Amino acid sequence: MYFLYSILLLLFLLIYFPLSFLKDPFLRKYRIDLGERFGIYPPDLKERLKDSRPLWIHAVSVGEMMAASPLLSALMKGKPGEGIILSAVTATGRGVAKERFPNASAILFFPLDFRWIVKRSLKAIQPRAVLLTETELWPHFLRGCSEQGIPCILINGRISEGSFRRYRWVRGFFRRMIKDMPLFCMQSEVDLLRIVGLGADPSRVVCTGNLKFDQYLKEEGENPRRQFLQDLMIEDHVPIFIAGSTHRGEEEAAIEAFLRAKVEVDNLLFILAPRHPERFSEVARLLGQRGLAFSRRSQIRPAEEREGDVILLDTMGELGKIYSLGTIIFVGGSLTPIGGHNILEPAFYGWPILFGPHMKNFEEITDLFLSGGGALSVRDPSDLAQKLLWLLHHPQEAEAMGERARSILCQHRGAMQRTWDLLKKYL
Repeated sequence: MYFLYSILLLLFLLIYFPLSFLKDPFLRKYRIDLGERFGIYPPDLKERLKDSRPLWIHAVSVGEMMAASPLLSALMKGKPGEGIILSAVTATGRGVAKERFPNASAILFFPLDFRWIVKRSLKAIQPRAVLLTETELWPHFLRGCSEQGIPCILINGRISEGSFRRYRWVRGFFRRMIKDMPLFCMQSEVDLLRIVGLGADPSRVVCTGNLKFDQYLKEEGENPRRQFLQDLMIEDHVPIFIAGSTHRGEEEAAIEAFLRAKVEVDNLLFILAPRHPERFSEVARLLGQRGLAFSRRSQIRPAEEREGDVILLDTMGELGKIYSLGTIIFVGGSLTPIGGHNILEPAFYGWPILFGPHMKNFEEITDLFLSGGGALSVRDPSDLAQKLLWLLHHPQEAEAMGERARSILCQHRGAMQRTWDLLKKYL
């Protein structure tokens, strides 16, 4: 079965890279430290890691790295004399790790999951243990760790409904793949039942909660709103509509909602934040085609007049704090079938949240916020415009909705401490 998996992975890469080449002929995002993806590391890194037996923590991208950050901080504080390796699959995830954890022993790209590459990588790093986040279960990597007696632990684990259906087709292989993992820290009871249903030993599976709820603990009491108002030259008390982490098709919907609301709320300001940086210029053209005067966040300078009532957030790593400005927040990846994005960031600041019907990647969180009255689901672009306008015209209801959102966030904290207590035994 491992051989068949390797063939399928190779076929996927042979299809994926040519398609990526069409989008980016220079393959810029894959050329960054390409050797790391093949388990090839510079001599100085290998010398630095020699005999150190670091703890290896892996998160696929930005969201997973951010969610794990409170636990990573605790691990680094608790083991100051021991090395910690961080890895990610995406360049943005690796970038966030470098920004937030500059004291890590190394921050790398995760190796491609071929047996010979995994062997090379594990030989160079020689981790004492590996923490894998969410659904980062790679067959050859787990097999390689098992053969070398390296414990692999799943933290903030989740198995989506779609993944559960797919894994059931290869349940025997999946059970074999995870049989040596000593601990599974799952986000919810549903995730717990799914991983057990796929073959995990029930005695090793614990529902610890979602680390994303604890992501903002260290930011308690901080509010960057005042600084952003100053930096972006926005007057206080101006209503602000923020559309964050948007994908193609959602920018048009958000723009239309803003234009419709602007007719009745003359001083409304709009901040648009596309999910992927390679689309910043595309969205800028779209704003121009709609005849909207706008300013790019990266080009706004102190003491210079900002153009128009639209700001295109074309910087990385600021969206979470930019949400502090919002009067009403729409979280993208949800009007199109992407699966949604993190709604806890705006909840932290106590703002009413809107999202579309496609939130399968955040089912548990979505249900909590909808049932608790901390968010509203919109059916389509027209419904987005209507609910945006309703909230603008009913500020007391909007404020109460935002307070409920923050209350839900606070009530479900604690996953970090529960996970930390379980990890002590293995680390």
